[in-house]
Amino acid sequence: MKKTNDIQNENFIFIPDEIQYQFDSYIENVIIPLLEAGEGTPIVEPQYWDLLIVLRYSGLRTQEVLHIIDESVSEDTEYFQYDSPEYWNDRLHYSIPFMKTRMLYMNNKIQLPQMAQTNMISQAIIRQMKRVKTLPPTLNGCYYLFREMNSQSKIVPISSIKLNRILKKISETIPLNTFNGAIYKLSPRQFRATAIKDMVKLHNI
Repeated sequence: MKKTNDIQNENFIFIPDEIQYQFDSYIENVIIPLLEAGEGTPIVEPQYWDLLIVLRYSGLRTQEVLHIIDESVSEDTEYFQYDSPEYWNDRLHYSIPFMKTRMLYMNNKIQLPQMAQTNMISQAIIRQMKRVKTLPPTLNGCYYLFREMNSQSKIVPISSIKLNRILKKISETIPLNTFNGAIYKLSPRQFRATAIKDMVKLHNI
């Protein structure tokens, strides 16, 4: 196995174009069809892929995504309000314990080429809501959207440490290769910058 090039990550805030293409293509061609069919996924379990979909395409900070409260999210179609047809399609309320409740804007145009009719962010959130529907809250009483039972049978939110391990495994297993053949390890902080870059590029801001 080729060594992961951690140094290269320090030189980029954005995910490099060649890595972004490989990652997005893998999600589009391999992961999305499996998630929509309710089947298992390669490399990591489905809930982690849905976490990465929200992180990759929403432009939210990592801690914002990890602390979304599923009680504040509704899959009632009336709850998904329409904003501007040119820039924004749906918007979704969410709240974070240490931050004020705010609106999550989900840009329907920031989609993979063949997924233009599907809002990947809202679908990922709805799938995850169904997965954790019967899970009790964490020890602090919060119903985090991305929570799970750990090896000690305790309900905990997915941590940033685990997220880094997931990204390392994905980077090495796909694998995500740079032009010189090295394996590129994705960093959580790159997703927000890359999503914002995509939005700016799309709308010529």
